[in-house]
Amino acid sequence: MDRLIEEKFVRTFIEKPAQDRLLFELFSKNKRIDAAHRFAHNADNIINPKYIAERSPRLTYAEIKTSISKYFDINNNCYIITENQYDGTFEPFDKALQIAMDNMSPSIVICGENAAFIKTETSIGSPVKFIIRRTNGAGGRQA
Repeated sequence: MDRLIEEKFVRTFIEKPAQDRLLFELFSKNKRIDAAHRFAHNADNIINPKYIAERSPRLTYAEIKTSISKYFDINNNCYIITENQYDGTFEPFDKALQIAMDNMSPSIVICGENAAFIKTETSIGSPVKFIIRRTNGAGGRQA
């Protein structure tokens, strides 16, 4: 696990009241799964809305890739938070996104410091997908 990346993600994109608890869970071996589950059904309540670029159950792989590429060089690796063997690993963007899309559980793909993709839990119907981003002063992407 990369605590620095996880903490930057939480401190940047997550609502202040949820930050400390989420970090506690992410950094705890026994509670880490609880952190991922917070995004299963409560993503709307914990993601800071000012950073949501897109939110829809209908977002396609191609749409996500196009949107993220505005804020992140998709030739770089991303960091994954999920409930499977890829949790806490760095993967190329395409593979990380595919892992998240194929996973039935909530998944977070952190793309540098300026963007992330979040998919809620798959239950009845399609999971809600979020693209969150923080633009630099010029509004362009950063690696």
